[in-house]
Amino acid sequence: MGCPRVGTVDKDRWETGLNALKKELTRTDHGSDDVLICSYSKSGVHWLWDNVRMLMKGEILTDDVEKESSMMEYLNNCDDLPSPRILNNHGYFDEQPSDLLQGKNKVIFLYRNPKDIAVSFYHHHLKFPSLQYTGDFHNFLTRFVDGQIVNSSYFEYLLSFEEGFRKFQNIPYLLVRYEDLHHRPVAERRRIAEFLGKSSYDDTFLRNVHEATTIEVMRQNKTRSKNGADLEVKSVMYRKGKVGDWKETFTANQNLWFDDVINDVMKHSKLFTFVYSIND
Repeated sequence: MGCPRVGTVDKDRWETGLNALKKELTRTDHGSDDVLICSYSKSGVHWLWDNVRMLMKGEILTDDVEKESSMMEYLNNCDDLPSPRILNNHGYFDEQPSDLLQGKNKVIFLYRNPKDIAVSFYHHHLKFPSLQYTGDFHNFLTRFVDGQIVNSSYFEYLLSFEEGFRKFQNIPYLLVRYEDLHHRPVAERRRIAEFLGKSSYDDTFLRNVHEATTIEVMRQNKTRSKNGADLEVKSVMYRKGKVGDWKETFTANQNLWFDDVINDVMKHSKLFTFVYSIND
């Protein structure tokens, strides 16, 4: 990916995974029912992946299977997974599998407001053992804007997909905003289900999916078999999961400066609209 890093993040494993991103997404015995979820780190992909799993299967799941089991950066061979595969990655548009450009598979693109992502990623960098970040939030926010963190620039990431979707209009994709999953839990899950070809679910099932994937339930399910260092790492993945948590960290001056940055770098975007609280 060639992105600047803070500390070392399983470099060999990551580079192996990046090679996997270049592979064909569809094989002869894996057809168009494969789904690819694309998102920048800390956008809520653990949450969305579990939702998609339940919507695909048509049942409520309470196991401790995590999205890393289908995360392309961490897989030596995506072909080992059974069909239909619910793959996910944090790669830029030009790092995606070549079959993506041919429109063979459905893509769900998840995004979240950059203020909550910055705060969540800050805590991720503080607590993730291999990152070894010790700076304060002010320093981290500058690095976040400059792309000097894992996954590089959030804004460049978003714009890479906006340009990719504009250029390759044959790609069947669904844009999902993290905040909408909170604000309209049933309606948004219905929209995702219909995109996946699952249009028969009633409101009760969709509400059950929502309740089975709250941050409290997921934290309990996904960390129950972990202990020690593994538990500490997993607790970072299920920290708060709320909209507007940025207000507890940003100073007034940081917020004004960050607003200027967002308005400038995203001024030509026609695809992304950020929501910073449920009341927006």
